[in-house]
Amino acid sequence: MTFTLNDLPDTVLIVVVAAVVVGIGATITADLSTSLGGNANATARQAMDNGTEAMSKIGSKLPLIGTIVALAIVLGVVFSALVFRN
Repeated sequence: MTFTLNDLPDTVLIVVVAAVVVGIGATITADLSTSLGGNANATARQAMDNGTEAMSKIGSKLPLIGTIVALAIVLGVVFSALVFRN
């Protein structure tokens, strides 16, 4: 599989969509967690809090994931140019 710079916009779009989904998901679970009041919903509230914490951890790693993917594409382009040149 040969990488080209045409792969980069699609990759950036995927990372941006993932960031939006994680951000909205974390906001929704945080809002649901605050709306669950009382001790009757303690298990549900703990599940929501755990979900919010997990999504925020994933969201904090998205810039690193995007950098690694972009670097992989750039290195693939450079490697392809060096190996497959005529």
